[in-house]
Amino acid sequence: MNRFVSEEEIREAVKKYVRAEMDILDKMDIIKEPLPESERYKRRIRRVFRKYGYCPPGCEPAPKSRLRVAIAVAAVCVGLFSAVTVGAKILGIHPWEYQSSHIPGIEKEKRVYQELTGDVDPDSVKKRISGEPLYIPEGLKETERIGGEKFLGVVWPADEESGIVYSRYKILEGLSVSIDDESDSEEQIAVAGYIGTYQEQKKEKEKLYRITWDDKDYLNVLEATDYPNAKEELLRMAASMYEE
Repeated sequence: MNRFVSEEEIREAVKKYVRAEMDILDKMDIIKEPLPESERYKRRIRRVFRKYGYCPPGCEPAPKSRLRVAIAVAAVCVGLFSAVTVGAKILGIHPWEYQSSHIPGIEKEKRVYQELTGDVDPDSVKKRISGEPLYIPEGLKETERIGGEKFLGVVWPADEESGIVYSRYKILEGLSVSIDDESDSEEQIAVAGYIGTYQEQKKEKEKLYRITWDDKDYLNVLEATDYPNAKEELLRMAASMYEE
C-alpha cells in the first residue's frame, strides 16, 4: 500500500489549495493585486506541518502518509465561499446542520458544522458502542495510528499497494473539514440508520472506495484502496461500531 509521500509533495498540495482560494478572491474583485506571504502566515504553516508529521529542513524526516497529508491540508484550508446550508430536511436522518462549499477545479467539499438538528428519532438509529471498527477484514493488521478523542486515524494495509484507512473527527460546532469530492460514482447509503455516501474513484492506476457518514458524535470516513469486495467490507466495518 503506497502510503508515503515526500515533503515537497506535501508543500505543493497545500500551495495548490491556497492558490485556488486566492483565485476565488480575485474573481470576486476583492483583491486587486497579489499579496506577499507574511511572516505570521509562514509561521502558522510551519506549525501545521510540524504537528502533522512534516519535519523542517535540518532534522531527520519521518515517513509521511496520505493520512497526514490529508489532515494537514484540511487544517490549513480555510475561508471557502459559495456556502449553502445542509440540514436534516435535505439529507433525511442526519443529526447535524453544516455549511457545504466547493472549490472549483480542486474537487474538495468543505463542511463547517453548525448545530445539532434535534430531528433524529432515537428509535430510527442505533447506539454507537465503539470509537473505531470492531470488525477488521481477515488478514489485515494495524500498522499506523494517530490522534485521539478529537481525531483518530488508523491504517490497515493489505500489501504495498492496497489497504483500508479509518478517519474519525469529533463534531463540535464550528468544526471545519475538507473531504475529497473527486468521485466517478456516488450513491446514498445508511450506516446504523444515519445517512451517508458511498463513492468510487479511479485515480491513475488505483481504485478508491469510500463511505462517509455523520452520527451524533463523529464525522466518519472509511476508505479502501484496490481492495476486493470493498463496498461490502467497508459497510460491515462501519456497522460494527454500532449495536446490532
